[in-house]
Amino acid sequence: MAFLPGGAGSSVKGEVWSVNNEGEPIIPFSRVSPYIDDLVLTRQSDDPEDEKFNIYLSEPILVTVKPDEDRQMAGKKILSGDWIRANLSADLTQVLSYLKSKDFLAASDKKKSIRTELIDSDKPNPVNNPSTGCG
Repeated sequence: MAFLPGGAGSSVKGEVWSVNNEGEPIIPFSRVSPYIDDLVLTRQSDDPEDEKFNIYLSEPILVTVKPDEDRQMAGKKILSGDWIRANLSADLTQVLSYLKSKDFLAASDKKKSIRTELIDSDKPNPVNNPSTGCG
């Protein structure tokens, strides 16, 4: 969801990324992408007098820790990282020319997430303090 000037158009593009604790994108794994770079947010009203004129919503997004799970759903699917970061596409600077690309990146949101384990094993070592086999 985004609150933008309704003059941005009937739809705008956004991006969603699964990132690690350093803010870098996680590596791609399996059939599920760690990013969505073609997310479309749709304006909720075409009437400039309506309070929903400045509200944009995207289709549902499923954040998953199970890359091989086959779950049927409407919307997009993304692999979970340590954090999920969402921002508007820098292409919007062409419509809202008074804003710069860095303004759109600064207007991002980041939420804590449960990271998927990218180890192809039924019994992977724990992330913190794995056993070294000594003692």
